[in-house]
Amino acid sequence: MCDLVNVFGGDSSQFSKWKKDIECHFTRADESLWNLVQNGISLTVNSEGIMDNRKDLTKIQRQHYRNHHKSKCMMLKALSQAEFNKLANTSTVKAIFDSLCDLYERKMQDENLEDSSDGKETDNNLITTWDNLDQDA
Repeated sequence: MCDLVNVFGGDSSQFSKWKKDIECHFTRADESLWNLVQNGISLTVNSEGIMDNRKDLTKIQRQHYRNHHKSKCMMLKALSQAEFNKLANTSTVKAIFDSLCDLYERKMQDENLEDSSDGKETDNNLITTWDNLDQDA
């Protein structure tokens, strides 16, 4: 079950699993919370995620605003202290999640490129070695 989510500590090799876990965690709590992660809040909030004129909100808008804060809190609780420190002042849960995805998915791609380029260097070295043997013969 997805009742608990592991804390993400910044290890890019663990990001894909954490990303699935956090989605499961949000959707089990309330699917509308995951919608806020994916789509953002439709209300205008400041850089801290606060709406300046809350007294004019309709009942539905107030619930949406509460869910915005609930989802942001859930996301921040699923981060290590180091990751929290980087993202705590981000205005929305969507911005937090998008930042994490941008950073750690890019890191995973970079690591995959490094792994594949290491293999190419080895292949080139082998080819060069065989070419040198042919020339010596």
